[in-house]
Amino acid sequence: MYCSQGWLEDAQQAFGVVLMGQTKALGADHPETLVTRHNVAMILGEMGQVDEAIAELEKVLTVQARLLGPDSPATFRTAVVCLLVIE
Repeated sequence: MYCSQGWLEDAQQAFGVVLMGQTKALGADHPETLVTRHNVAMILGEMGQVDEAIAELEKVLTVQARLLGPDSPATFRTAVVCLLVIE
């Protein structure tokens, strides 16, 4: 909702709260936490913080490839988004 209305800072803050809770409850490498980390990175990219976005996407991609496998749809999505952010 926040992103679609252009409220990127609000979205970043909301996802940050969710990410803290997920990390505490599930761990940083839990698949749901990885989805949130992926979303935070996408927001960073939209905000023009490309280097930070790419760094986070690469971290997420590494964990996804290790835990879910390189052929996982989630791993593939993160790889594609990383390429899109680089452009």
